[in-house]
Amino acid sequence: MSVTTQHLQSIFDTLYNDIDKCLVHTLLLAEHISDDDKQFWRRVYIRSLFAFIEGVVYNMKQVALEALEDCKANLTNGEEAILQEKNYNLDDTGAIKPIDTRLSIRRNIKFAFTILAKSSGQYYSLDIGDARWDAFLKTLKARDRLMHPKQENDLVITDAEFALASKTQNWFIENFTQCLSLINSSRTAASNE
Repeated sequence: MSVTTQHLQSIFDTLYNDIDKCLVHTLLLAEHISDDDKQFWRRVYIRSLFAFIEGVVYNMKQVALEALEDCKANLTNGEEAILQEKNYNLDDTGAIKPIDTRLSIRRNIKFAFTILAKSSGQYYSLDIGDARWDAFLKTLKARDRLMHPKQENDLVITDAEFALASKTQNWFIENFTQCLSLINSSRTAASNE
């Protein structure tokens, strides 16, 4: 297992444990905590869920970048820039300076799954054809609302939003597991040849 793959596994495990702890506090202790505490844990859960998703997505791309560089695959300039999350511009002296790129998670997540599969010669398309993609988009809106509150009500996570967040978590983990399974079966088949 490469260092980059170990790093992905570590990020996954650490951030998954964070969301798991939030769920324990929100669900198992629900009868024993105040409504204010319940809202606190729901907000922490949604923030942690997106830290998990975004952290895993970034590291999926790093694993793909390493694999594609190792096999000398032809990456387009665009693919390489997106994988590195860098853009370039000139400073006042005319020197090239890298600029961090702010990528929309809606697009970045699709690219990460596609490029990770491509890095092992496979094709994987993120499942966006069912209600769980819609749950992801709605949960993303709730996360954005939490991160940029305009009014007090923006900090309230309803039962419905909490349920959508749970669907989002399951959908992401299911896709991640399916993609890794595809890659691992491809690698196993290649090593048996």
